[in-house]
Amino acid sequence: SDSLSVFAVQPASRSIGSLVQYVYDHTVFDREAGKNNGIVNCEVYNTGSGGFLISGGNRLTLEPGNNYIKNCSIHDFNRVERSYRPGIWITGVGNSISNCDIYKAPSSGVMLHGNNHVVEYNNFHHLEMDSDDMGALYFGRNPSERGQIVRYNYFHHIGGAHKTMAVYHDD
Repeated sequence: SDSLSVFAVQPASRSIGSLVQYVYDHTVFDREAGKNNGIVNCEVYNTGSGGFLISGGNRLTLEPGNNYIKNCSIHDFNRVERSYRPGIWITGVGNSISNCDIYKAPSSGVMLHGNNHVVEYNNFHHLEMDSDDMGALYFGRNPSERGQIVRYNYFHHIGGAHKTMAVYHDD
């Protein structure tokens, strides 16, 4: 049998896909991202498109992944792709972002999809400087994505002259 048949998405040469769009279209897609994995004390900067992607957990059973990002600095991202490529994109179930400094980007600092994530003790600033209709922390669009905990974060210097906010729960 073809060894590629085990993948949910078939790789294709010369074709650029969008994981963000795939997650929107397949809300219970299990990324099989493992459990209890973390990124700690890292700095990511000067990227063309976003920073970290953290996932894990199962949206059908709500089993948590317990994956995490802690004490990281993510800044000066999205030099090429200016929006919808956050500093941290968190998906799946039961993952967390804590004690991070997320700043200096034209759009969102964190995009959140899934259930039961915790976002706490982060410093969000100088985000959405070139964006419209966004939040420094952005989530929503799917009413089954519930149970998020957003607490003890510091939001300041958010947005430029456009319709932006600290936390945006869309739709």
